[in-house]
Amino acid sequence: RRLWTLYELFVARIVLGLTVDLAIMETGRAKLVAAPLGEVARCIKAVNIKNARATYQSDQIAIWTKINAVPGGADFMGAQVAELLLQLVVDLLRDLQTHG
Repeated sequence: RRLWTLYELFVARIVLGLTVDLAIMETGRAKLVAAPLGEVARCIKAVNIKNARATYQSDQIAIWTKINAVPGGADFMGAQVAELLLQLVVDLLRDLQTHG
């Protein structure tokens, strides 16, 4: 729901090709491990960038201007961010299984 966060994920990974890691607190990690992956995937796919907001109206306008300048706009960006989030979760779960 945080517009800046979703936009920054998109820019870092998709535009700049940077490595992005998921950091999660211990309590959240335990909940994630206990949750069925299908449920986690549904939650991630439910993230709708069109409903995301910024704290300040001026930030929101600036971010939406940038999003709308991307070919495919919010639909493309939302799909890319959802795919990235799902991959980050899968990678985290795989790492937890390997390293505890």
